Amino acid sequence: MEEMDLSLRTLLYSTLMDTPPSICGARLVSVIGSGGKTSLIESLAAEAVKRSKRVLITTTTKMAHPEFHRYETPDVIVLDSDILPETGRCILWGNSAGEKISSGKEEILKNALFDFDVILVEADGSHGLPLKMHREDEPVIAPFTTATVQVFGLSALNKPAESVIHRYDRFEGSERVADITTVMRCMDEPVKRGGGFLSFLNQSDTVDAQTLDLLADAVRTRSGSVIIGSLVQDTIHYVRMEESQI
Repeated sequence: MEEMDLSLRTLLYSTLMDTPPSICGARLVSVIGSGGKTSLIESLAAEAVKRSKRVLITTTTKMAHPEFHRYETPDVIVLDSDILPETGRCILWGNSAGEKISSGKEEILKNALFDFDVILVEADGSHGLPLKMHREDEPVIAPFTTATVQVFGLSALNKPAESVIHRYDRFEGSERVADITTVMRCMDEPVKRGGGFLSFLNQSDTVDAQTLDLLADAVRTRSGSVIIGSLVQDTIHYVRMEESQI
């Protein structure tokens, strides 16, 4: 299958925003999984700002601290405060936790629904690995979530499975080397979610064309909305949308 001549960022944004809003009209997207959560959040934030939306970026678990990760879109960073400013196009908010920032008070997040158009929440951790299995208490879906997107990193393919799956002890597959079956097992894991649901297989730029076509064939046998693409290249390889999902 050839790459689609469309912008991945635009497609992801329009898909996740085309869901029923919260009671006050805002959209809150919980981003879970592995293999590009922060990059996806930054892409969605940039697209929202371009469309003159006011954006809040935060977490219910932990995400990179701005001293250790360069965020391109936020023009205001608020740390260790329960007061969110009334100005700013894109605000990054959380509490300092070493090289990470952690979640703020849930009540502040609830009130933010009235002050922001789009709220993007990193709701999972993966220790930087491209695939993940979950404990019972994971992910931490934000209250009032209107859409959940689970990210899977295709850079895991052809690498030792134990080295690319966070919480490998919970993985029930027998593959020693991560392959398409490995990705499918991770996709089939039931996870907590809120609102509409989308599976996003990222890092297609790390995979050869034949494997991508085999991956798309495997995805077709499963239900749910799926996008395969590359955030780095802003390209789309495969799309399937189910209205019942998102």
